[in-house]
Amino acid sequence: MAPTELCTKSEYLTSMDVNLFGLIEMTRSFLPLIRKCQGRIINTSSWAGRLACLAPVYVLSKYGVEAYSDILRREMYTTGTKVSIVEPGGFTTPISSGEKILESVQKAYDQASEDIQSVYKVFVENFFKRILVVEGSSNLDLVVDTYIHGLTSRFPRTRYTPGNDSKFLYIPISYLPTCLADWILKYNLK
Repeated sequence: MAPTELCTKSEYLTSMDVNLFGLIEMTRSFLPLIRKCQGRIINTSSWAGRLACLAPVYVLSKYGVEAYSDILRREMYTTGTKVSIVEPGGFTTPISSGEKILESVQKAYDQASEDIQSVYKVFVENFFKRILVVEGSSNLDLVVDTYIHGLTSRFPRTRYTPGNDSKFLYIPISYLPTCLADWILKYNLK
């Protein structure tokens, strides 16, 4: 969740390895079987795969999932294999708790040089205030239901956006003209 200058190359590589390259390798391993039975592929991305906002390490990997899934869906058109993307909003899980996020941002800030710390001091303080009042949904059934629909529906959707924040805030903002989306996000970062 830290800004670009507080993130290390290692963090970028780890995130890409887990969130993107792992997904690609798993898909490639099973693709012949899935294609043969005209099965379904459902990849998990995030609203952050459609709207770049903070957390560059995470966002880049999720943009990659979006691109790969779109490419794969188009490649599979003639095979009868369906490819869907799940773009959940904020859900409260052990790895996405406010405490874990605060801990990771504080660690990144503490490891930065004094010069970089001086640039991001106010940002980190404001981030800490905001994150304490933001809580994701605890109803994980919303996400599970999208997978069930994607696997069992005669006509699965291309994209699923479980969670009100994803469906009514982040994804709609991603469709706005860039200057307007930037203004909204800038206002939110103050």
